[in-house]
Amino acid sequence: MNTRTGMRSPTFYSQYNGFTTRDASYVKIDHNGQALVVEAVLKPEAELQRRARAVGAEICKMAGYAESVQFYCPIYSLPQMRESEKPDVRTTVYWNPTLKIGSDGTGDIYFYTDDNDSPRYDIAIEGVTRDGKPCKYWGRLQ
Repeated sequence: MNTRTGMRSPTFYSQYNGFTTRDASYVKIDHNGQALVVEAVLKPEAELQRRARAVGAEICKMAGYAESVQFYCPIYSLPQMRESEKPDVRTTVYWNPTLKIGSDGTGDIYFYTDDNDSPRYDIAIEGVTRDGKPCKYWGRLQ
């Protein structure tokens, strides 16, 4: 805000419209002798969003993407695992981010079930075809 005229800078409002204080790394307020200078430095994500808006673009986050990690899967072929008194109460019994199927479109999946009372398993298969089309299957195994 200019202290002489009391006018607000339209650049500030148009450039930072839609951002909140949570988007700022810091706000610096200084008086340079003629005007009150407010410098808002946005966090990297918010700054990227501001730059995208300046050219008429919008940045969005894709839901459901994560880097693959090794999923724990017990191996009950080992005697110490079969004889364990500790119950297996996993909520996810099988996860494979790189499942491969044959050229005929079929494949086999083997997994150990858990020790829960319900013999019902919800199945979710999601992926991307070789030509980039998303696909999914949701079903139930009893």
